[in-house]
Amino acid sequence: MVNFKGLVDFRCHFFTSDSKPVQPELEHQLALWLAELDSHALGHLVTYASRPGEAPLVSAAAEASGGKMLPFALINPTTCDSKERAEELVGRYGFRGFLLFPAAHGFRIGSPEVQGVFEVATTIGAPVVIHCGLLAAEHRDQLKRPRALDLSLGNPLEVIPAATRFPEVSFVIPQFGSGFFREALMAGEMCENVFLDTSTENRWIRTQPSVLRLEDVFERALGVFGADRILFGTGSTPTPRAWRHDLFTVQREALGALEISAADQSLIFRDNAHRLLGLS
Repeated sequence: MVNFKGLVDFRCHFFTSDSKPVQPELEHQLALWLAELDSHALGHLVTYASRPGEAPLVSAAAEASGGKMLPFALINPTTCDSKERAEELVGRYGFRGFLLFPAAHGFRIGSPEVQGVFEVATTIGAPVVIHCGLLAAEHRDQLKRPRALDLSLGNPLEVIPAATRFPEVSFVIPQFGSGFFREALMAGEMCENVFLDTSTENRWIRTQPSVLRLEDVFERALGVFGADRILFGTGSTPTPRAWRHDLFTVQREALGALEISAADQSLIFRDNAHRLLGLS
């Protein structure tokens, strides 16, 4: 029997795309998330500040959560000095990790403008999440980006040179590569500091040339990354359903069907995140 108490969800969004990042909304969302944590016996949530103006409020919410919510922040290196911004997010606001959207913001992972993020991440031991692959239409609208993006900028193969240059940084590719599954596997094969997260409904599976079940995805990912480089996530948002217990159930059942050991499931659902984030 696997003990799922103290789950760590590596990908949640504190606000929704239609909520306003203002103080009254913060208090409402914080109360909602804390209730979700208690209701589902969750240990921690990694929660993202991904829109302008959210960083101070998500930071405040994380502090008020008593350490249960761990804040990560989006950095757009085309609009700022990425090193200065990363240092500010850590020093002033207490952020624990960073998020990059190359295809949304039009830069390559290997470009000089983004290297400052990796330098700060190396210094403080912060994970860097790099969104690769498909980006849902609602998220493109949220980021005010064109519906047609240059997906080559979000190819997981682009992560390999950065992961090689910064071996002490943990690079996390969410959603199994979100359509670039083979490329994500290749990045993981090449670099031991590249991780996958399992978040969202994984609709990208529909784009693959062969029929894949979630069990197949997990089996291939485990074959390359092992259980110690896969991080459970849901991509939950406050509305309409708050924490996605259904996605947890689907993933748990897929791993059960593969007869993955209790120890390895504990790594995926809790222990790997504890290691990356320095949690006790």
